[in-house]
Amino acid sequence: MKLRPSPCPEDQSDRTSTRPSQPSRQAKANSRARLDADHARLDLDHARLDKEHARLDKDHVILDLDQARLDLDHGVSQNDRDFSLFARLARSACTDNRADDLSTLFDPIMEFSFGNFSKARILKLSEDLGFVGTQLIRSERPAALADRPAYVLILTALDLASLDASG
Repeated sequence: MKLRPSPCPEDQSDRTSTRPSQPSRQAKANSRARLDADHARLDLDHARLDKEHARLDKDHVILDLDQARLDLDHGVSQNDRDFSLFARLARSACTDNRADDLSTLFDPIMEFSFGNFSKARILKLSEDLGFVGTQLIRSERPAALADRPAYVLILTALDLASLDASG
């Protein structure tokens, strides 16, 4: 606002009046350009934050999966100890570079009386027994490996009588 003396000659006092000044076209254009630049910068910041949020969501999912794997691997229960016992038995049979066949260590059909085996635990036991069996056979009879799989398949069955009694 510009201040200027009042043009009234009859008034002897020195009063000033205010009159709003109009912004120039250049000032309006400069303000608009500054606002547009700020808006564009905010849009870029928003896009960057969205991208970072998506990356963090992906990392969070990966961490959840890793945590689930760790929980499965580190969960120590009686069943896990029993599984480990089988692996230790098989390894202890391999002494003095002498290997015995798995059939001498375990019955051909092993009965597990636990009802809460997860699929992951059963598959892990299958892999462990297959690895131990392969190690036992490899030292004395390498030719026998050709016709044997490198894993042991463990089958499970439900006891329907106990299910009927509990339900």
